[in-house]
Amino acid sequence: MEFLVVGLNHRTAPLEVREKITLNSEQLPSALSNMAAYGMPGVILSTCNRSEFYALNHEDASGSSAEWGDGEKRIKEFLVDYFQIQLVDVERYLYLHRGRDCVSHLFRVASSLDSMMLGEDQIIGQVRDALDTAVRSETVTGSLFHLFQQALRVGRKVRRESGIGRKAMSVSRACVELAEGDLGDLSGLSAMVLGTGDAGGLAAKGLRSSGVSNITVVNRTHRRAVELAKTLSGQAVRLPEMPEALRQADLVVACTGSPEYILGADLVSHVMSSRPDRPMFLIDIAVPR
Repeated sequence: MEFLVVGLNHRTAPLEVREKITLNSEQLPSALSNMAAYGMPGVILSTCNRSEFYALNHEDASGSSAEWGDGEKRIKEFLVDYFQIQLVDVERYLYLHRGRDCVSHLFRVASSLDSMMLGEDQIIGQVRDALDTAVRSETVTGSLFHLFQQALRVGRKVRRESGIGRKAMSVSRACVELAEGDLGDLSGLSAMVLGTGDAGGLAAKGLRSSGVSNITVVNRTHRRAVELAKTLSGQAVRLPEMPEALRQADLVVACTGSPEYILGADLVSHVMSSRPDRPMFLIDIAVPR
């Protein structure tokens, strides 16, 4: 058997392609079960900038390597059926790594050497969460499980010994700097954060550290919005209440993993018509958009 990964990331595919093959934490168990049904149990790593599908490629009963391309084929069939896409539309953006190349790739990913923001610290937690979800879903055992454990050790060692993360910037921090570049000093402004995942939490905390005085958190699961808002001395609002709360926002950061539109042009236009002299700065780092 050999390690195998099929995936796409910010280097190989534009956002309009990546957002067609993305999963949030609630969708992962179902996707893992479906991939296993194609004979490819494994681990799925899906973040804002990458979606990767790891599995073991088995030899046939005779030990022949003639069927070793079958694993790639099965994963691609899973992608087509699960995400309801045409392979011809995405295949040129996909990469394939086998054996040692797969191991090397995963180690680079876990060490943040393959990240959009070199040295960012979110990825190692995302790799750990991907493994934990696969364990709970009973789709990873044996050598693939141990490979991911080793990747986590390598990732931590690289960060500890190289200092790669000392001046690293996350996408969420980049959002704060983008807002400061356009709006200037953020002190005293009001912000709304859509989404409570890793990106949403980091963005909200970055805004608070930059002086934003009033932060409103919106999430489909209200309990999570309440939990994050408490850490920021902010407020949580339910999704149906978002339009009214939006009227008070100077800055909006969208980082929800919802496959549906949460904030549309019509809603923004309606809100802005009631405050024509007060601008609103919007940043969308959600995948899908």
